[in-house]
Amino acid sequence: MAAAICRTICRVARILVVASCAALVSLPSQQAAAAEFVIKVAIFPTDEIHHEFGRKYEQRLEEVTDGRIDVQLFPGRQLGNVTEMVDGVQVGTIEISMLPPGFFKGVDPRFQVADVPGLFDDIAHISRALSCPDFRDPFMRQAEDKGMIGVAIFDYGPTAYASIEPIRTLADFKGKKIRVLATDVERAVIDEFGGTGIPMDMGNVIPALQRGQLDGIRSTIVVLAALKFYDVAKYITLVEDTHIPDMAMMSKSFYDSLPPDL
Repeated sequence: MAAAICRTICRVARILVVASCAALVSLPSQQAAAAEFVIKVAIFPTDEIHHEFGRKYEQRLEEVTDGRIDVQLFPGRQLGNVTEMVDGVQVGTIEISMLPPGFFKGVDPRFQVADVPGLFDDIAHISRALSCPDFRDPFMRQAEDKGMIGVAIFDYGPTAYASIEPIRTLADFKGKKIRVLATDVERAVIDEFGGTGIPMDMGNVIPALQRGQLDGIRSTIVVLAALKFYDVAKYITLVEDTHIPDMAMMSKSFYDSLPPDL
């Protein structure tokens, strides 16, 4: 009986050793080198162009750096509202924030230039403009001495208005309160139409429309659809007086901490 018990114990022990080894192999290797740098990317919306850019950026950057950089995406205001996204990049607590350039006007007012009506004719035009080194390089680096540097810029989409009541003529803007992104240029456009441009954090816009504090929003149909504004603002007016760029703004202190090969 004792011999049988001993043989059983030995078999169980061997099974446990084999199982333990298999489990260790299946776990992520703790001996593999950990990422040298972490990039937190603050993204306001979820499951739209900002977020998709972040996914592609994460995949490609981790691939070309052999995992030395770990890109972590934080969509849906996880790292704060727009103001906190801008401040976080400037002070270095957030490595990248994805926002239209106009939101950085408090850092440098020249970021407002992209909001000028008539500046871009169509998608092809703005794509050429944003890719032109004579514009792109100085525009991306104009806040370098204030703690941030642009690392990507692209066309988000043409302008449109979502509204509670239909906007079919310029006269329909009179007396209307329209949410704009952030810039003095946008506010001036609405003022010229006879309305009032009101900068407001995107997270507060739908409640403001529901309460009657706003009559509409100036943005692009891409984000208006992604955030389901059609549940509240039933009308869409495609004006396309300009295009709204989007920008990946990086903390300069983080950028400077990278070795030359990264």
